[in-house]
Amino acid sequence: GSPKLLSLHIVGNAVEGTTLRIEKTYWGGEEGDSVYRWLRTSSDGFQSEIMGATGASYMPSIDDIGFFISVSCEPVRSDWARGPIVLSEQIGPIIPGPPTCHTLEILGSMIEGQRLNFNAVYSGGSGFYYPMFINSCLYV
Repeated sequence: GSPKLLSLHIVGNAVEGTTLRIEKTYWGGEEGDSVYRWLRTSSDGFQSEIMGATGASYMPSIDDIGFFISVSCEPVRSDWARGPIVLSEQIGPIIPGPPTCHTLEILGSMIEGQRLNFNAVYSGGSGFYYPMFINSCLYV
C-alpha cells in the first residue's frame, strides 16, 4: 500500500517571528522526503501558498499578520511511493511579535555638554515591518 499520515498538527504560537513546526504520525514503511507546503488564509477564506515555505517548520513574517496559517503534507516513502495529501487545521490569526531592536548606533562625542544622536533599526510590535530610523537628541 501507499504511505499515509495518521495525524498532522502545527505546534507553536501564532506570533510573528516565532517558529511553527509540524508534528505528524507517518505510516507505511520508511519515510523518505515528504513534501510540505505552508499556506496563508485570509479572514474571507482566500488561501494562497507561502512561496519558499517547504520545510517541516515555518517562521511567520510581517506578511502573515492577521492571516491564518496551515500546512499540507504529501507523505513520501523512501522508495518514492507517494500517499494522499493531508491538510492541517489552521492556526491564528498571526499577531505582531514584540518589538526587537536589530541595530543600535550611537553617534557623537561622549563629552559632557555634547549632543548624542542614535540610529536604530527595529521590527515588530506594530504590525508593520520596515526599517525605522530614529534620530533623537540626548544630552549628557
